[in-house]
Amino acid sequence: DAVQVDISGNTYVTGRIYSTSVSFSNPYGPPFQTTYGGTDMFLAKYDCSGQLSWIDNLGSDGNDWPNGIEIGKDGMLYLWGYDGSGVLNIKSSFGAIAKSFYIPGSFMAKFNPDGQLLQFKKTDSLSAGNLKLKNYIHSLSNGNLLVAVSLQPGRLTNNISINKAGTYLMEIDTSLTILHANLVIPFQLYAPTQYISLNNFVPDANGNTYLICSFAGTDTVANQIFHADSGSYGLPLVVKVDSNGSY
Repeated sequence: DAVQVDISGNTYVTGRIYSTSVSFSNPYGPPFQTTYGGTDMFLAKYDCSGQLSWIDNLGSDGNDWPNGIEIGKDGMLYLWGYDGSGVLNIKSSFGAIAKSFYIPGSFMAKFNPDGQLLQFKKTDSLSAGNLKLKNYIHSLSNGNLLVAVSLQPGRLTNNISINKAGTYLMEIDTSLTILHANLVIPFQLYAPTQYISLNNFVPDANGNTYLICSFAGTDTVANQIFHADSGSYGLPLVVKVDSNGSY
């Protein structure tokens, strides 16, 4: 699902596991060959020669998936993911722990380069993962993290109000605290004639963010109406948002 390479040539990979028959040979810990149920996640590090250094397992009895990984300006590894049950189990060579939040939702986890979990925080229980919008993560020049996520109305974990359904850009600091959430692409929940998917986004050094989307049906972005003819699917749409959240 996502790959990052550090300045020393080490490669970090995250993905999904669907079966207990999946097996990784881990030279620094026990063999990794289990799922907790449904879809689980793995996070692995390979050295510059392609040898597996370590692998962590994250999962629950629901469907869980990674949305992206990023190597921060501090050299730490940040995993942005979704927990489908409210109780996420994390197993590594440093031991096994469980993080309980009782309701499904997105989370951010911080690891050191050796695969040890340093911090974990639930960010929201509003993720509209069933709408097929993907989530991503990038480092900002100030050292914080920028993630894109589709949300439905409610409140984030630090009491930030979400009043409209849509794709949001959230800035998160290295202590995993959400600083703000800005709506960039509104949509109607479960609208049968509307489909808009965020395929990727890229922030630049000046605070602008470029979102690469595909859409079908009739969608409104930046007060402009975009319409795809009947039968069309996945037409491209590029949106630029400045540092003030304006289109």
